[in-house]
Amino acid sequence: MSTLSDLLPAGSGGKQVNFVASGALSNGQTVGLKSDGTVETITTSTVAESMGSPVTTYFETGINASTIIQTKYSSCYDSLANRLVVVFIDKEPSSSTYFDLRYAIGTISGSSISFGTTGSVGNGQSPEFYTVSCVFHAGLGKAFLVFQQKIGASGIQMQTKLCTVNAATNTATFVGAFDFNANSQYWSTNNSLIGLVYDSVNETIVVCAKDVNTSNYTLAIANSNVGGNSWGTYQVINTSPIINNDSIAMCFDSTNNKIVIALFYSYQLHTIVVTAISATPPGKASLSIGTTVTQPNLDGANGFDLLYDSAKDRVVCFSQDSNLIKYNNGVISGSGTSAVITWATPGNVNAFSALWGTSGRAVYDSSTGEFAVIYLANSGSVPYYSIGRVDASNPNICTFNSPVSFNTSPAGSIESVTMAVNTTETGRIGCFYRDLSTNPSTGYVFGGASTVLTIGSSSTTNINFIGITDEAIADTATGSVTIKGGIVTNANLPTLTPNSVYYVQGNGTISTTSTSPAIRIGKALSSTSINLEFNS
Repeated sequence: MSTLSDLLPAGSGGKQVNFVASGALSNGQTVGLKSDGTVETITTSTVAESMGSPVTTYFETGINASTIIQTKYSSCYDSLANRLVVVFIDKEPSSSTYFDLRYAIGTISGSSISFGTTGSVGNGQSPEFYTVSCVFHAGLGKAFLVFQQKIGASGIQMQTKLCTVNAATNTATFVGAFDFNANSQYWSTNNSLIGLVYDSVNETIVVCAKDVNTSNYTLAIANSNVGGNSWGTYQVINTSPIINNDSIAMCFDSTNNKIVIALFYSYQLHTIVVTAISATPPGKASLSIGTTVTQPNLDGANGFDLLYDSAKDRVVCFSQDSNLIKYNNGVISGSGTSAVITWATPGNVNAFSALWGTSGRAVYDSSTGEFAVIYLANSGSVPYYSIGRVDASNPNICTFNSPVSFNTSPAGSIESVTMAVNTTETGRIGCFYRDLSTNPSTGYVFGGASTVLTIGSSSTTNINFIGITDEAIADTATGSVTIKGGIVTNANLPTLTPNSVYYVQGNGTISTTSTSPAIRIGKALSSTSINLEFNS
């Protein structure tokens, strides 16, 4: 026995296990362990970037044939029920005078969304509802709504609701959580002047809005137990008056455990970093308010979105300026009242004249590490989407795929876009919007177009690597696999270089290439033998 193969024939590593094959396997093939205990070949699958064909979705027909469709929508994704939650303000079906706060629950399947029967949130009729916004509270497994409702001749009441989704029936139930007017705040009726964010580290909800009783200052209030009525004290976030069509946006930086609030006033965009602090008694929380920073060279007059890229640790703001859709990357430093965000130089999302307004939206998909942005071309009002990401080598900039037009037959503008990332499936984003080219402005109380935006992605099963086959195994047959911790000696392996480290690639081949998505599996002992590391 003068060779290593004589000393270590196939099967001599002591780590041979019999498995049932899922699909035919060749001798010397890398395999991954499936959830059902069978093994399969390691492969790479690719999903192409696409926008599904818009499907006109009328939630209701109504008695108000002359009423223009309402345009106030918001959405979030319930990862517990695996459903899209859309909330909207609509003319009450049984009345020509009152509005109602309503909802629809959608199931994302492939490139389309199917909705259940719409229902009332249950807050009763009101002469007018204003802004509605929602987020998903992962700790409670419920959607959280905040909305403004007109009370009497002039009072504005801001309230919250908790939403529990029934996935079997695509319906939901709502319970009241809090009335923000306990301290007689008079909230603005401006549709964009409300911010809502979920702090996933502290499991805290923070609401931010303008109060006209305090010289149009921006106030915020936090609650670490949104199932009850225990909220912290209203705090003044900013003392500069917020007037006219100025806007508020918020995001949560999960790396630094900070909330970023963006405000547009005095014709400039301003950002503030705050920290939610739990307090006693339970349920109440306060905010540590950092320094206000003016974001250079960006205009937020037409609204904006503020997102956090958890993979690159960057806050990214999207807005319109000089008839272009722009982005700006920021990074947080400091803590407490010294927390501040520093912004890089703005860059362009697109190269043509474009509009943001009520049609611009951006979301971040953590499963792909990319942004999806929707906006209108200024010429012809054709909607576009673009997929981008924070640059891997220079996190101060973003790169974007070429913009893609959609819903162009017939060409028509869209408005009131709402987007929600499907958090249970890679790269799927539920989109809903009012489509002026297909929705009549009369004859329907509420309608819109729904579709699914798919972010292109590539995935591999090499993360399930368990070992290398010792023989060819037919589909559903049982055969031997040398698993991690054993030594494979097999002439069907590629020619190996002794003492070199080898990796299984995304497509299942073995080589010394170590770049992602390659996974280290062991070190070669000879040209036909490899020691499979147990912890690889």
